[in-house]
Amino acid sequence: MNSTASWAWTLLWPSLPLGVLFALALNFGLYWFFFHSKLGVRLMRGRRHYQGGPSREDLLYEIRHAIIPESILGVITSLALTSNQPGPLPLHLRWSFSAGDLPRILAEIVGILVVYEIYYYGVHYLMHRRRLFPLTHSVHHHTRFPSPQAGTSVNLLEAALFYTFFATMIFGPFHIVALIAVSLEIKFASLTQHLGHEIFPRFMRRSPVLKYINSTRFHQLHHSDNLSRNLGFQTSVLDRAFGTINKKYLDYEKSA
Repeated sequence: MNSTASWAWTLLWPSLPLGVLFALALNFGLYWFFFHSKLGVRLMRGRRHYQGGPSREDLLYEIRHAIIPESILGVITSLALTSNQPGPLPLHLRWSFSAGDLPRILAEIVGILVVYEIYYYGVHYLMHRRRLFPLTHSVHHHTRFPSPQAGTSVNLLEAALFYTFFATMIFGPFHIVALIAVSLEIKFASLTQHLGHEIFPRFMRRSPVLKYINSTRFHQLHHSDNLSRNLGFQTSVLDRAFGTINKKYLDYEKSA
């Protein structure tokens, strides 16, 4: 086995299959907790956005279509976490840390999230155009009532459009802490969007600042009510600015 093959084997085995299994188990575990466990049902009483839950067929569909996207994310994650080791790719993530690095790391986190929000909104808007939707986004919208697994239940073209963004970051001069923080925030947002229950407190909708952070209801309306509305990922800033916010969400906001 040559050095490149040995590097690839070390990179992917067994971390890749274990990582994919962990991601699928986490997504399914959240679904089970919120929809079926006694504790979850009790905690979320009055917070469910729709009756019932995803069907068995819908769950299996989402899991089946999430395996390859989760694998792609696993490869990107493995590359990032081993970027301080010798390898054939020109990865330039920074690993050294001191207190003086903190302002730059915080700036990187904010900058990446802002750029990704703009990128996501633009790509998401285009994917909902009539001719592009069947080619790019129909897998994700297989059901109007998705489970937490839906965040990575996408076809390969959609995966390429979004995961290329993450892949390019590992070649840039970012700090590994910034990338980990961004990845965790994006994963959290993706999961909460598809929980089917409102986990954000009511006071956030009354706050003149916090109301711009997308609640679970925000994205649920995108799936179940109007596909061309509520296109933002982490915030509703661009939807409000460009008139793509669902009026039902504004009513929901006022009801807080």
